[in-house]
Amino acid sequence: MPTVTIRDYTQTSHNVVTLQFEQRFFLEREAFRGHLTVENAQMNGLENIILVPSVKRADDGSDATHLFAISQQGFGSWANHQEWTLGSNQTGKADVLYVPSKETAPTEPVDYLFGGTLTYRDVETGQIVTVELMQTQLSVKPSPDLHLMYFVQRDFISDDPVTEDVVEPWEPTEFALLIQNRGAGDAINLKIETSDPTVVSNENNLPVEFTPLYTTVDGVPGAMNFNKLDLGRIPAHSNVMARWWYYCNVSAHVAYYDVQMTKHSNYGIEFDLITLDGVRELTRSVCGHLYHSQGNSRMRAPQMNTAANIFLLNDIEDEDNLPDYLIDNNGNESDDLEIVSQNMQVTAGAEAGQYILHVTASREGWVYGRLTDPTNCTMQLVQAVRQSDGLDVTSNLWQTDRTVLADYSVLNESRLHLADNIGTSEDYILYYEPKPAPAPQVKSITLVTDENTDEAHAIQAEVVFAEPIDVSTVSRDDMVMMVGGRTVELVVTPQDDTHVLVDWDGQPLLGGPAILTVYTSGIKNTEGTAGTSSKSCTWTAASNIQPGDTNGDGRVSIADAVAIVSYILKKPQNVFVLSVADMNDDEVVDINDALAIVNIILNK
Repeated sequence: MPTVTIRDYTQTSHNVVTLQFEQRFFLEREAFRGHLTVENAQMNGLENIILVPSVKRADDGSDATHLFAISQQGFGSWANHQEWTLGSNQTGKADVLYVPSKETAPTEPVDYLFGGTLTYRDVETGQIVTVELMQTQLSVKPSPDLHLMYFVQRDFISDDPVTEDVVEPWEPTEFALLIQNRGAGDAINLKIETSDPTVVSNENNLPVEFTPLYTTVDGVPGAMNFNKLDLGRIPAHSNVMARWWYYCNVSAHVAYYDVQMTKHSNYGIEFDLITLDGVRELTRSVCGHLYHSQGNSRMRAPQMNTAANIFLLNDIEDEDNLPDYLIDNNGNESDDLEIVSQNMQVTAGAEAGQYILHVTASREGWVYGRLTDPTNCTMQLVQAVRQSDGLDVTSNLWQTDRTVLADYSVLNESRLHLADNIGTSEDYILYYEPKPAPAPQVKSITLVTDENTDEAHAIQAEVVFAEPIDVSTVSRDDMVMMVGGRTVELVVTPQDDTHVLVDWDGQPLLGGPAILTVYTSGIKNTEGTAGTSSKSCTWTAASNIQPGDTNGDGRVSIADAVAIVSYILKKPQNVFVLSVADMNDDEVVDINDALAIVNIILNK
């Protein structure tokens, strides 16, 4: 069960947050179960019965017992006994489980003879008898040998919590897993269970949230959910690339990685079918294009193998955080990556929103480069066509509007990045379009207070959205308020297309920790796009429960007197407000307080 832990830093305040992913791997493996039945037909009993299984190679008869993990289990009269005995006319049964190591059949099936000896002592005569068991020949197939390599994206692109008047756009953050089956046997029925990202430490209580989005396997999206992947069979000498994307509500930089694996078998390393190779820093994943076509039509559909993903890695620390290694989804690795930032130029194209990117390199092969985005990221890149073959390579270019530096400070700069496999010179036609309206994001939640009302006694909050929303999609279903562990009914009233008033006036509050959370998944912008994030506001609320209202329902009734009696008898209750139960202020809640409530009801 591998655990991936990454340590990240927010852009400006350098808060340290540790994020953890937990994954559990399940797969079937080959094993053999032998059944032994011993019938004692003689008059004398048997004791000190010892079964010694053995395995030999069928071709040369050499001992191969050490290549198997062997366990025994008795049944019937032998169940739950360390020492086996057998009385006259009794029958004993046992199973032997043989689990082959990876060395039993390294490259092809190998035949083995399964047998052993059975030794016992005759109770009457004291004679020690050893019986050779009949051998059974079985063929052992090669085992899989799975190697895991994780890739964790270096930068989380999202909102900067320090710029309170602006909500910066966000991008999905990726972590990926390359599974290489280096063995000669197939991995059968492989499943991966992935927990949601969880924050396991947060030094300064930064309001950071991580939300799972989607996953792909070998470039195929949508077939499986984030938490459960059923990869089925992984053939020998093949690979699978699984990739997960998630949302983080604040910008961050990954500064530390740690991967740990806990194995739930005691067979030994030679029996392990899964090996953890480590974790590496991911700059970006792009597509490796597998062919060259003719023409340069903008409308041609991209003809590429979406499974041929190339991962740009930053293994060598440098102040510019440049990628320095490439690895593909087959595990092939290279450090032959030329940095061409100084040899990139952009000029305006023939159409509005069209630009020409010219790149030169010193040799053919993979290059990486970056330069100032020609639109300063005010427009979005929607298509990039490589002129030499007319191929759509949009996935090989991307924009960023900020850079996290080595000292974790943030440089706000608009950049266009390129990673591609080219000749010594290449031109790209770039097509930009106006950015769509951003998905709804909550910019702030503020308690409404004045000179007569402090936060503890607030009855309203103002929710401000970063961009205009469709007010018809906002309702109380999008907001949850809890005070003292109890849900509070809300009234939600849009004031305009960016401001919403939330009201809980008149609702009984138990007092204590309070949290109001706004979820944007049901709220749409003016173009019909729903949000994916949430934002919370926390404070300590004062109680507004009147004396005697022990169940907090906003009125004093006979039910409150019954609640006091239940409290005295120590019966469990869903809600009991102890602070308003002491009706006579004697610092003790007893039957006199219940009688005081009855008197109040009778005098109404």
